[in-house]
Amino acid sequence: KVTKLLEHPCCGSIIAPRVVLTTAHCALKNPDNLSIVSVRVGEYDISQNPDCTPTFCALPVRDVPLSHVVVHPGYSSKTYRHNIALLVLKQRLNYSVTVQPICLHQSHSPLEGSRALLVGWGRVPGDTDIRKRQQQIDLPVIGLDRCVRVYGGSVPLSMNEICVGGEEGKDACSGFGGAPLVLMDKVSKGHFTQIVVIVSLDQRNAEWRGFQCYVLS
Repeated sequence: KVTKLLEHPCCGSIIAPRVVLTTAHCALKNPDNLSIVSVRVGEYDISQNPDCTPTFCALPVRDVPLSHVVVHPGYSSKTYRHNIALLVLKQRLNYSVTVQPICLHQSHSPLEGSRALLVGWGRVPGDTDIRKRQQQIDLPVIGLDRCVRVYGGSVPLSMNEICVGGEEGKDACSGFGGAPLVLMDKVSKGHFTQIVVIVSLDQRNAEWRGFQCYVLS
């Protein structure tokens, strides 16, 4: 029984025809006892359907019902450690121009000094509402030691996580939970590969001193 509707509470990434990658804190019931019942794919501008420009109209978005959720066995709601979950859909997705899977990063080479894109519909500094159109925020990958110095013991970090950000005006606020951070794959000549899974920490506002933390894929 649906007692309350909350649309688009989190983001996710397609990694297989029936599997979407997101955070455990998004996939599980929230304090209001709300849980995900479907996944929307093919979205760009939530104010119109289908998404159209003067020269192109995409296919209509599709809301696919959820079969079940697989949460990382090591997930902790207190520390956000292993904050990863898989949303398994009831139906296979038909890939199209606007519905595509993303590749997971396979290399263990250092990422510090790289630049990556955070993609989602969350708020950025100065916003009062969630953005209608998909956002892309260009962010630098910084050393974990710098993040530890900034956060101290207030946010537990491990070697399985990285930090990005630290540039004025380029922070991510609420609404980016589960969003992917992507980096251009030089080997595949312009294709993107997902280097880190998702926005891991449940950010309530933009007062995070310019850092976001992600769980490595």
